[in-house]
Amino acid sequence: MTSGTGDDTTLELEREIARLRQQLANLEAEARQRGWGRPVAADTVREVISSSQQTHLKLTNFTVEHLADAAYWVIEDASIVYVNQAAAHMLGYSREELMSMSITQVNADVPASAWPGLWSQLKQERRRTFETRHLAKDGNKIPVEVSANLMVLDGMEFSCAFARDIRERKELELRLRQGEKMEAIGQLAGGIAHDFNNQLMGIMGYADLLSREVADDPNLAELVHNILLAVTRSAELTAQLLAFSRKGKYLSEPVDLHQIVREVASILAHSIDKRIQVQHELEAVRPHTIGDRSQLQSAVLNLALNARDAMPNGGTLLFTSENVELDGSFQSELGFPVGPGSYVKLSVTDSGTGMTPEVQRRMFEPFFTTKAKGKGTGLGLAAVYGTVKNHRGAIRIHSKPDMGSRLELFLPVGTETFESQRRRKGDDLRARQSAKIMVVEDEPQLRDVARRMLESLGYTVTTFESGDQAVRYFKTEHANVDLVILDMVMPVMSGRETFRLLREIAPNVKALLASGYSLDGDAQAILDDGVLGFIQKPYGRKALDELLRKALA
Repeated sequence: MTSGTGDDTTLELEREIARLRQQLANLEAEARQRGWGRPVAADTVREVISSSQQTHLKLTNFTVEHLADAAYWVIEDASIVYVNQAAAHMLGYSREELMSMSITQVNADVPASAWPGLWSQLKQERRRTFETRHLAKDGNKIPVEVSANLMVLDGMEFSCAFARDIRERKELELRLRQGEKMEAIGQLAGGIAHDFNNQLMGIMGYADLLSREVADDPNLAELVHNILLAVTRSAELTAQLLAFSRKGKYLSEPVDLHQIVREVASILAHSIDKRIQVQHELEAVRPHTIGDRSQLQSAVLNLALNARDAMPNGGTLLFTSENVELDGSFQSELGFPVGPGSYVKLSVTDSGTGMTPEVQRRMFEPFFTTKAKGKGTGLGLAAVYGTVKNHRGAIRIHSKPDMGSRLELFLPVGTETFESQRRRKGDDLRARQSAKIMVVEDEPQLRDVARRMLESLGYTVTTFESGDQAVRYFKTEHANVDLVILDMVMPVMSGRETFRLLREIAPNVKALLASGYSLDGDAQAILDDGVLGFIQKPYGRKALDELLRKALA
C-alpha cells in the first residue's frame, strides 16, 4: 500500500467529522430556539466529536491491521515500535520479534551507520518512495517498494512506512529484460548465421563437385569427404543459431514420428548417462504427421533431455506411440485447441524425480526452470509447447513427486503418405536435361557454384547477378524458362520483389528460394506469394536435385 491510501482514509474521516460538526451545530441552533440552553448543546458536540475521533482511531487501526502491505512505525534511533500482521507474515517473524529489532536489521540494504542520514533526509522531504530489500527470517532478501512518511504524534516523530512485496513485479521485469536480450541476440545470431552460411555454401558446393572428380582416388576422396563433413557440422551450428532466432514459421511436409524417435534415441546413445536405459515401443500404425521435421525433432529431443535431467542416478527413458481418436470433449480436458479426428500419441516416460503440481503448471513458461543457476535456460519446454501448438497438437502431463513423469504429445495424423511423396520424385533424366533454369544470385562465387552444380545434374543454366537483370531477360525469354532459383537477400531488388515482377510477366512462373536465413519472415512471405519451395544454404547437389525434381514435376 502506498501512502496515498492512508491519506484518502484520513481525508474521508475528516469530512465525516466536519459533517457531524455541522449536524450538531444545527442541533445547537434548534436547541437555542427551543430554549434548551447552550451548555447542553456544547456538551453534546464535544461528546459526539470525541466519539467520532474514537471511531476514527478504531477504523485506522482496523485498516492498517488488514493491509496486504507491511506497515512499520520507526522512531529516530531506528527502533521499530509497531508492525502490522502483514509485516510479520512477509518476513516470517512474530510481531513481538520485529518490535524488538531495529529497521536496519530488517532492511538488508541500509547499514546502521547510514540510518541517521536517511532519517535527516526524511525529515526534510516529509515523504520518500524507494525500492530496497527486506531480510526475512529464513535469510531470503525480499524486494520491496517502500513509501515512508514523517508523522508527528504528541510531539514525537515517527517514520510511518508501508512496504509492498514486489517479487512478482521484479520477476516480470527480469523476464521482459531477458526477452528483449534474447530478441537482440536472435537478430544478431540470424545475421551472423546468414553470412556464415553463404561462405559455407561456396565451400560445400565446390567440395561436392570436387568429390565427383576424385572418386577414383581414395586418398583425395577421403580429404574431400572430411571437408564436406566439417562443412556439414558447421552448418549444423548455424542451423542452431537460426533456430534460436526463428519466430514460429514452419515447413509443411510429411514427417515420420517413428523416424524422429529413432534419430533422437541415436543421439542420446552417444551423449546420455550409461546408467539410463533408452527404450522405445512404437506401435502407431499411422505414425506420420504434417509439419516441420527439424522443429518436431527438436521438440522430442528437448523432452528426452528434460527426462534425462530428472534421472541423475540413472533410470529408464521410454518412448511409446499409438494412434488415437479424439472427440470434442478432449479439447476442454487438454486446454489446447485440438479438433476431433485421428492423432498420433507420442509419449516420453521417465522414472525420475517427478514434478509437483506447481511445477507442472509452470513448466512451459518461458524462462521457468527448476535446474540450478547456469544449468538451464527455461526455453526448451517453452519451445516444445510452441511447436506442438503450431502443429495443431496438444500436450498432456502425468507426474507425481518421486514417481517419474510421462509427457504425451498429440499430433494430427498426416493426410499424405510417404509413398505418394516418393512417387512424385520419378522424373526421368531426359525431362531434367531439357529444363532451362535461371539462377539469380548477387555473390559471384555462389552464382558460379550453383551453375556448376546444376549443369552437373543435366540442366541448362543462365545466371544473373541482380533481380533487374533477371527481369529484363525474363520479359523476352520467359517462354523458354522452366524454373527460377532466387536468392532472398540482394541489393537494389530483393528476391521477393524480383519474384513479383516475374509473376507479372508470367503468372505461372515456377521459382525456388535459396537463402542463408531460415524459413522465417520474408522467406515465408515469398512462399506465401507462390514460390514452390525453399532450400537452406549451404546445400549439396543431392538436396538441390530432390527439390528440383519436386518443383518440375
